[in-house]
Amino acid sequence: MAGPEDQLLPDALLVYVTPQSILAAPTGLAEFLAGYRVLLARAPGQRLIADWRLLALEPEAIAGWLKGDHPCPPAAAATPPVPSGPLEALLLNGLLQAAPELLDAYLDMELQAELAQTPVDSNYDQRSRACAESDQLLDAWRMQQHQLAQRQSRIGALERELQHLGEAVAAAAVESQAKSEQLQQVQGELEQ
Repeated sequence: MAGPEDQLLPDALLVYVTPQSILAAPTGLAEFLAGYRVLLARAPGQRLIADWRLLALEPEAIAGWLKGDHPCPPAAAATPPVPSGPLEALLLNGLLQAAPELLDAYLDMELQAELAQTPVDSNYDQRSRACAESDQLLDAWRMQQHQLAQRQSRIGALERELQHLGEAVAAAAVESQAKSEQLQQVQGELEQ
C-alpha cells in the first residue's frame, strides 16, 4: 500500500493488490481501505497498475513505458488471481459482504488503472464466489479435519514416546544409582 500522498513522486508508478491480499496483510480492514483510498486520490501523472498485470510485463517493456518511450505494453498472459482455496474464498466473500466498500474501491481502481491491454477485472466477486461452492467447501473442510486428526494422532504418539523415554531414563538412573551403591559397598569391603 502507498504511504501518504505527499511522499510519492509526481510520476510514480503505484501498484495495487486485489482484495484477497488483505488475508495475508499485517493490517486491518481500515488500514487496507485507507491504502486503496490513497491510491484512488493519487496526483495527476502518477500511474496505477495491478500487481498481477505488472508481473506479466517484461522488465525492458516496463522501463520503456516508464520513460515514456511507448504506451504500456500488453500483459498477454496476465490473469487476475483467485482465492487459493474454497475456505479462503468463503472468508473473502464474508469480508466483501461485510465491507462492500473494499470491492467498490478495488473496482474503482480497475477503472482508473493502466490495464496493459487486459479487460477490467469487473467480475472479481463472481470469481471469488465461484471458488466457494458448497461441495468444494465441504471437501476442503473434510481435508482440513483429516489433517488435524492426523496431526493430533502424531502428537499423541510423540507424547507417548516421550513418556516412555522419560520412564526409561528414570529407570536407568535408579539402576545406575543402585550399581553405584553396590560398587561403593564392594570397595568398602575390599578396603577392610
